[in-house]
Amino acid sequence: MNGEALMNTKIIKTGNMNNKIKTILFLCIFCINYTYATHNQAAYITCQHLTGFTYKISLVTYTKADSQADRCELTIRYNTGDSCVAIRSNGPIGNCTPPAKDGENIGNYKKKNIYECIYTFPNQNIYTIYFSDPNRNADINNIPNSLQLPYYVETKLYVFDPNNFCISNSIGFANIPIDEAIVNTKYESDTPIAFSDGDSLTYQLTACMVNGADIPLYTIPNDMTINLRTGRITWLQPSQLGQWSFAVLVKKWRQNILVGTSIVDYTITVVSAPYTPQNVTVNTNCILNTDSTYSCTINPNDSIQILLTNPNSTINYYSEIDTNYTYTTNNDTNIFKWYPTTINARHNPYKITFRHLKQFPIQNQYKDITFFITVNDTSNQPCPIPPNLSTIKTIKENNTFTIYPNPTTDILNINYTLPTNGNTNIQIINSQGQIVKEITQQKTTGNQTTTLDTKQFAKGLYYVRFNEGGNSKQSKIIIQ
Repeated sequence: MNGEALMNTKIIKTGNMNNKIKTILFLCIFCINYTYATHNQAAYITCQHLTGFTYKISLVTYTKADSQADRCELTIRYNTGDSCVAIRSNGPIGNCTPPAKDGENIGNYKKKNIYECIYTFPNQNIYTIYFSDPNRNADINNIPNSLQLPYYVETKLYVFDPNNFCISNSIGFANIPIDEAIVNTKYESDTPIAFSDGDSLTYQLTACMVNGADIPLYTIPNDMTINLRTGRITWLQPSQLGQWSFAVLVKKWRQNILVGTSIVDYTITVVSAPYTPQNVTVNTNCILNTDSTYSCTINPNDSIQILLTNPNSTINYYSEIDTNYTYTTNNDTNIFKWYPTTINARHNPYKITFRHLKQFPIQNQYKDITFFITVNDTSNQPCPIPPNLSTIKTIKENNTFTIYPNPTTDILNINYTLPTNGNTNIQIINSQGQIVKEITQQKTTGNQTTTLDTKQFAKGLYYVRFNEGGNSKQSKIIIQ
């Protein structure tokens, strides 16, 4: 971990406590569940390349603005066994101890929080960056006992040697992943992207996660789908009021090789407000597709123009195109003009999403309009074909990893085989996502066994996470 990451890490020393402090701590035991309740509503992790194998890691969370569980810092973890205590970097300075900031209130009792770390990965490989925190919102319709489950998101980053290959960042999400649907009314929403490195993207609905695994008994409504190519989410008839949690897995492909995955976990609240259909007039030289998106292909130094017209509305723009264009509003007409050059040419299209927002006294209604603009690639020096890192031998696929006995009462044996000499990291994680035991050891090649005394743990469900050489595997255990 480099200097900046270490600078953002707190080292806490404790000494003798007097009776007054003990009393305060005792009383706080009874407010833990309250302060964590209905806190995390949406989150994702992004990774931005800086230099070499060094990246800026950003955890973006959306929380209730009035929650007493507000955090000035959070812990980001890596499957290397490292972790970083990241301070919040957005919003004003106030309640948090500087340089940590207070987050950004974005209206409707919501707060956006950005927590950042600088981290240097050891080599070219696949890495998992993840975050776990108590608790999810209470009363989620499609997650039984949601309040008791930790909130979890992850990104898999494919780190390439920049001396030999084009670098790969993670995907960046552009919109606020908290939304409303109208009961018994068709819901549609695209997945706006802020940056993609020019890689192809595919989308799929996936289960929300806890401790790196799918939430047990999690369900996705039968009438909800997502378009693999465009990322458009369609829910034909949301019939049950209340909160629903969903996760979208976005995969990045470069020359048909997978180069990264990201999960955005978000919330949709189904409300009973009346619905008034909204329309937008579109005037463009792009072609309307059968899936209600638009596509056009142009050459460098050609132009693209899009006119969106609707009285008394607001148009929000989401795209990775942020240079060499003009975007203006004139008499309820939004005008987008772009004059790409050879610098903008690439194999895969740019995704542009315009979110048409109509405000009503009770709720907001919107409609997404998405364009895919391809600038013909005239480059003579495209990125070389990246290595297929997904073929790297992993512990799960090629090395033994067994835990016994399971269930157990007093002793747990963790048996594994190491392909090379190196450090191993074993974490015991409780059902709330807290690491209750962590062991880092220097081991030699071959079969190894680590034995743990489990009498020190309370009875219940736990996870054993084993990390070695950038690879990770996790299994469930029951302590009786």
